[in-house]
Amino acid sequence: MAPVGLLINVVMIPLVGLALWLGVAMLALGGWVPGAGFVFGMLLDGLLRLVLAIASTSAAGPLAFVETPGPPTAWLVLCYGVLAMVAACRNRRLRSLCLVSWAAILTAGLATALSPPIDGTLQLVVLDAGHGGAMLLECPNGRTLLFDAGTLGDPDRLAETIRDAAWSRRRRRIDALVLSHADRDHFSAAPRLIPLMGIGSLVTSCTFLNPHQPETLDLCTDAATAGMAIELVVAGDRLRLDPAVAITVRHPPVGFAGSSDNSNSVVLEIVFAGVRILLTGDLENEGQGQLMSTRMGDVDILLSPHHGSPPANRRDWAEWTRPRWVLVSGGRSTTGAQLRKSYLRPTKILSTRGCGAIEVTVSSGGEIKVTTATP
Repeated sequence: MAPVGLLINVVMIPLVGLALWLGVAMLALGGWVPGAGFVFGMLLDGLLRLVLAIASTSAAGPLAFVETPGPPTAWLVLCYGVLAMVAACRNRRLRSLCLVSWAAILTAGLATALSPPIDGTLQLVVLDAGHGGAMLLECPNGRTLLFDAGTLGDPDRLAETIRDAAWSRRRRRIDALVLSHADRDHFSAAPRLIPLMGIGSLVTSCTFLNPHQPETLDLCTDAATAGMAIELVVAGDRLRLDPAVAITVRHPPVGFAGSSDNSNSVVLEIVFAGVRILLTGDLENEGQGQLMSTRMGDVDILLSPHHGSPPANRRDWAEWTRPRWVLVSGGRSTTGAQLRKSYLRPTKILSTRGCGAIEVTVSSGGEIKVTTATP
């Protein structure tokens, strides 16, 4: 959408029309009247410079364009169908009625695109980030959380994928961006995502701010410049996005410093309608051992630690979590078979490598529905 066009075109159309007439006058009189070509040429040159200045200034302004989720396809068909009726209609009264109907349809379509749906369900989408992670969580009240935003592939493409996934549900804003740890395959797309859509806060642990990794400090600087709050969390903290959803930080505890970034991964526990979801980042080694020393109920949806890596998905971890579903972000072609050695049936294992994006829907009654991009 280009709101500036509604204002600037009122000024630009007369100026462009005048420029056309000056051009005609220059061509018609320039060869017949001495000095006329020079005068009209100077006037035309000055007018065109003014038009270009207005256009470039408008394009650089905050109202130059606003990116927004597209309206439904049915609306597009209806809108252009009525517009065709307006063009074909010869009856003045009927034509006026069609114009009013077209304006109403246009307004309704834009309102639909800008107003997100509220259906009372919790949705988790594990996006296909290649070797990386990007999990988009939508609460029943419409507020959103993104857990990780990184890949070893093209970070610009992943940032656009995250935006498009949010827009598919007509969400123009991410309320909280949670980065589990300071590995590039978990945060590389975050700097690209900040200019693409509004983000409320950047949530991570203090170990993310590593002076030996300037990219993480640059990301925090970009976030602060964009007006985002930066929140450092520890085990026990809660993210309050929706009263019906309990989002608790389970790791790392205060003072914990593992031997690697993976051990320091932020772990989120999400509980809605009795369904427990555990997002783990790359948690492994002593970090995983520390978490297993605490108490927690059985997990319904588990994000497999470290992209399904066998050392991070041992039998003791599987017995501690006892998940119904194990979702793997990335992984290898052999990951499923390797995980089956730890997660015994009836646990179901899905990987974005094999089935694309994975969407989990939890109803207000606690029913779980899992769908994939590729059956």
